[in-house]
Amino acid sequence: MTVTHSAEETRREHFTDEAPVAAPLSPEVEWYLESRGIKLPPHVAPLWRTPEPRDNPGAWFDAERVDKALKAMEQLRHTQGKWAGTPLRPDPWQVAYIFAPIFGWVHKDSSGETVRIIRSAWIEVPRKNGKTTIAAGIGLILAFGDGEPGAQVYAAAASKDQAQQAYRPAKLLAEGTPSFKRAGIKAGVKQIMRARDQSFMMAIASVGDLIQGTNPNGAIVDELHVHKS
Repeated sequence: MTVTHSAEETRREHFTDEAPVAAPLSPEVEWYLESRGIKLPPHVAPLWRTPEPRDNPGAWFDAERVDKALKAMEQLRHTQGKWAGTPLRPDPWQVAYIFAPIFGWVHKDSSGETVRIIRSAWIEVPRKNGKTTIAAGIGLILAFGDGEPGAQVYAAAASKDQAQQAYRPAKLLAEGTPSFKRAGIKAGVKQIMRARDQSFMMAIASVGDLIQGTNPNGAIVDELHVHKS
C-alpha cells in the first residue's frame, strides 16, 4: 500500500475550470462514525475526494478492520508538546476520510483471501494538520500491525535529508511507545525492526528505489511533487 502526502497547494491538474467536487461519505462510513460515537464537524469536508469503492464487485465494509487500525494508532504515543506521552488518537475527519475508507473496504482476492481494496492513497492537507504524524502512524501499522510476517515498509522522499525527515516522526513514535518495546521492536538510525520476523520500516531517498529488489507491504511517500521518479 502506498500513502502519499503533501502540504503543497492543490495542483491545478487535479481539477477542471469547474468547481471541484468532493465525493460524499458512503453510508457505510457514516454508519461507522455514528456507531462509534465519532462526531464529524460539518465544516471539514475535503475540497476534492474520490468515491469510495462500495460498488466494486464483491466489496464490503469491515468495521472491525477499522477498529483494529485505530486501536493500533492509539498504542502509539505523542512525542512532543503538551500531548507528549498521550495516546495518538486520530481526529474525526482523519477517521472519516482516511482510516475508515482505507482500512474498511475489502474484498476477496484471487486466492480467496480478504484484502483491502484501496492500495494507494493521496492525502493533501495544509500544514499543521498532523499529516506527517498520521502518515508515520500508518506506516508503523503496515509494518507491525497488519498481520504480514516480514513486512517491508518504506518512507520515501526526494533526497537523503528529506528521507530522514520523513522517517524521524516514525522513529520517535516507535521509541516512545511502550508496547513496541515489549514486542521487541527497536528503532535505529535508518530503520525500525522487529527481530522475530524481520519486519521493518526504513527510509529511502527515492521512489525509484522501491522497484529495486523490494517487496513492500507499504510505502509512505513524502512531498511527492518534488520527486524526479
